[in-house]
Amino acid sequence: MANEPIAVQLYTLREMAKDDFVGTLRKVAEIGYPAVEFAGYGGLTAKALRAELDALGLKTAGSHVGYQLWYEHLEQALEDLQTLGTTYAAVPWLAPEMRPTTLDQVKVLAENFAKWHAAAKAAGIRLGYHNHDFEFQKIDGQYIFDILAASAPVDMQLDAYWAQRAGADPLAIIEQYPNRIAQLHVKDLAASGTRDAVFGTGVIDWDRVLPAAAKNGTKWYIVEMDTPDDPLADVATSFTNLQAKLASLGIN
Repeated sequence: MANEPIAVQLYTLREMAKDDFVGTLRKVAEIGYPAVEFAGYGGLTAKALRAELDALGLKTAGSHVGYQLWYEHLEQALEDLQTLGTTYAAVPWLAPEMRPTTLDQVKVLAENFAKWHAAAKAAGIRLGYHNHDFEFQKIDGQYIFDILAASAPVDMQLDAYWAQRAGADPLAIIEQYPNRIAQLHVKDLAASGTRDAVFGTGVIDWDRVLPAAAKNGTKWYIVEMDTPDDPLADVATSFTNLQAKLASLGIN
């Protein structure tokens, strides 16, 4: 189990983690997850957090590190990632006022991403960018997602739910960007088309998406829900479903 390429994004469990961060990690380990992706460190130092992870037998699959932290505290962000023993980090989102509407604005973002990518690479970290839905709006006939991918040498941490909800095809994106999607957020799309769902209970065609991801260089399959009904139960069911799906597809 420890070598399975499965993790949970702790944003899903944010309400639990706010009250008891280490206890939430313990619950994740009890479910059977071998790894977590962070969205903040619960007020712990990276050194203290690493000790807790080691005690629980959890790995760090990656971390979401906000744009401002990269911008203002680049060296500290990289030092924390190294301490946690991860190879991956991602800019998790852009606030509405930062979302580009012109090519010049995309260029500014790409320049910063390229600078942070170079620093991260020197520290042994692969920097990525995590999409939502607005990246599948177009500027001059191109998706913002594609413009960013072409303009900066970062990984594109694909959130399949947000891509499909926006009308894009996760499979086509994976095939378009071999070895650029090292981490795939396996967030499912509910049949309503307006919210996420427990993995394996929605409408995304994982039988096509997951083999394509494995073939094209994905290393981590990360469970995440933005709007879980019962966060702990939902990530537990998602884990069971994802384990079974990867096994049925021969992905390990």
